[in-house]
Amino acid sequence: MNYNFEKPFTRVWFKNYFLILQGSVIQSIGYTLFLVPNKIVPGGLYGVATILYHRYHLPVGTMVFVMNIPLIIWGIRVLGPRFGAKTIVGIVLTSLSTDLIIYAIGVPELSGDLLVQSIIGGILVGYGVALIFKTMATTGGVEIAAQIFNSWYKISVGKSILFMNSAVILAGVVLFRDLNMAIYSAVSVYAISKVMDVSLEGMSYYKGILILSERYDDIKDKIRTDMQRGFLLLDGKGLFDDRERRIIISALTRRELAFLKEYLKSLDEDIFFVVFNAHEIVGKGYQRF
Repeated sequence: MNYNFEKPFTRVWFKNYFLILQGSVIQSIGYTLFLVPNKIVPGGLYGVATILYHRYHLPVGTMVFVMNIPLIIWGIRVLGPRFGAKTIVGIVLTSLSTDLIIYAIGVPELSGDLLVQSIIGGILVGYGVALIFKTMATTGGVEIAAQIFNSWYKISVGKSILFMNSAVILAGVVLFRDLNMAIYSAVSVYAISKVMDVSLEGMSYYKGILILSERYDDIKDKIRTDMQRGFLLLDGKGLFDDRERRIIISALTRRELAFLKEYLKSLDEDIFFVVFNAHEIVGKGYQRF
């Protein structure tokens, strides 16, 4: 099977590799200018490399590259060649740009609020990683190991990554003998994950709604006429009374939702109403592919 294949030297090919280059440089800046100098360990291989840099003065980028080699080989043997050339290029560019930045300017002695620096570093790293993920590549590291554990032991990828990142942060706390470092590391990890979510899925500006009510005719007229939004009308059955019901599903902005809730409150006291985040909505009146 051909994983992550795309025709070379096409417009899409150049766009993807340019995104990988951008993402590699941006996350390298986050590590070298904000996280590594302050001994902030954001988990993963870069967390291990940060520890090795401060303990033994080993180059950060080179160590990340070296540690990724057995993981990639191991991943290909267990999972197949799903990582593709883009993942390898991303790993190489990120490691190379990290060491080039350190070689050019050194690891700066930064002063100021560590909390702010952990947030800024996390934002840069998260945005850089998200750019690489948009090309259907990965950044290697613990993600490969997590996929292997999922294949072998059926442990969820999220739990494996959380466990391995926590172990790296704990190692940093013990070796640096600084409990505060764990707090700043956790902040940077949170910033990385949130920025990645926003970059990949967008801000949750819209809210999805699911409405179950006997007054569905009035509600659908309100949504269609006053708010000029579309909706989906489904047939369902109530669990408690086993009666046939009509279910309305739609998506509104936060402002529109506030108006609708006030209307529903005065319309039907027995209404069943569910609100959920809608990260991406494609269709007439929203956005197009």
